[in-house]
Amino acid sequence: MPKLPDFLPASAPSYPILDLSHQLTSASSTEITNLVKDCSYTPTVVILPSDYRSPDSTQLAKDIAANWGIDGAGKKVLLLIDLQGHTVRVHGSPEMNELGTTSNYISNTLVPRLFVPHMKQGNLSEAIKSTLLGIESSSTSRSTTSTSSVATTAMDLGNSSLAPPAVPIWQNGGILFPVLMVGVVIAVVIRHFTSATSSGPRDPVKPGLSPAGGSLWDARTGRYRGESVRVNNKSSGKKAWYDSDSSTYDSGGSFSSDSSSSSDSGGSSDGGGSW
Repeated sequence: MPKLPDFLPASAPSYPILDLSHQLTSASSTEITNLVKDCSYTPTVVILPSDYRSPDSTQLAKDIAANWGIDGAGKKVLLLIDLQGHTVRVHGSPEMNELGTTSNYISNTLVPRLFVPHMKQGNLSEAIKSTLLGIESSSTSRSTTSTSSVATTAMDLGNSSLAPPAVPIWQNGGILFPVLMVGVVIAVVIRHFTSATSSGPRDPVKPGLSPAGGSLWDARTGRYRGESVRVNNKSSGKKAWYDSDSSTYDSGGSFSSDSSSSSDSGGSSDGGGSW
């Protein structure tokens, strides 16, 4: 196992917050502890000593995760805060990575939108709570979406054999249905040419390239931008979260705000930023 600084325990503490900076008040620590009790995952918050600046916070987060079993089974997250160096790292277990707390999400959404704004205001407690809630929201929404999809599919399959066979309307001797169908086809054709003339074709986002123009629709994923979806990465042929905002794939591995990343499909997630 990698050697940790002397002020860090060799194994994970039994409590969720290790405030070595002594910057959190007792009330703030209690609020965060109570929040953690309602989380569907197990977070560990480490605040480094105020007079210590990590020479490499990215590596330190990985070393802590390796020693404390965060890279193992289960839904676990390490939140490492370096007050002296003004940096934060978030390291998620493989299961959290699969649930949506990916390296890309950490570096491009979680840290800059939920952690950094509070730290710029000097509110450490709110930065921690917002980040933990952001992770909870991401993991539970992905889990709920997956479960709902499976349940809907199962219901459709279960009811398909019970549904009576459809009887074409024209078998009753009427001609209303064919007439309506012709009208629908004509309306669709007219709308297509009108739309193409007035607004021009959509500008699809091509994977691997920066979004161009103001198009809101992503032809690659079949969704609007701002949604992430599990798709096949054309370059690797493996499943990966596709972020239509940044037109990038993320299958895990390390990812920092300077856009350096490495592929680690199915592994832990790691990301962060500074303020």
